[in-house]
Amino acid sequence: MTISEHLISLATEAETLATHVQTRFGGLSVAELNWKPNAERWSIAQCLHHIITTNTAYFPAFEQVIQSKYSPTLVQRVPFIPRLLGRELIRILGREPLRKIKTSPMFEPSTSTIAKEIIGGFALHQSRISTYLRGFSALDIERVVISAPQSGFLIFPLYDILVATVNHEFRHVRQAEKVIQAVNFGIV
Repeated sequence: MTISEHLISLATEAETLATHVQTRFGGLSVAELNWKPNAERWSIAQCLHHIITTNTAYFPAFEQVIQSKYSPTLVQRVPFIPRLLGRELIRILGREPLRKIKTSPMFEPSTSTIAKEIIGGFALHQSRISTYLRGFSALDIERVVISAPQSGFLIFPLYDILVATVNHEFRHVRQAEKVIQAVNFGIV
């Protein structure tokens, strides 16, 4: 499968995930969306908020590439480091978690009650992700390297970021599904 074909496949998966979230969680109340199994775990709404927060931090870099305004920094031009980091990112952020990972503070979800509109917001967000993926499928992004929003020195191939993005979404939707499957789900 070519990079372009894979990006279109990922776009379709992102759209399907939005439909799944709407079907699976759309009928829940605000209280149920914000219910947490314990103080250390996230609610369904927090899982979705985290996905949106994390992905949105990459949008400025995505826009630069889409609008042909991307210009690599000196650090981004080092050829082998981004590939190594990108492959590791995909491995760590796989759809099936290898282990629990502490998120960067900038990607932490809200600790306040999150409105029911998070479900519709997630669908709109996935539409934007799909649009980016389809847009990138028409471009030659094989050598495009971008910096992670939390550190300009963490650099990854754009393609690996895109694969990790969709994997990350699946990972946290599965985490949200585990919340709804908790024996005491919704009991305060």
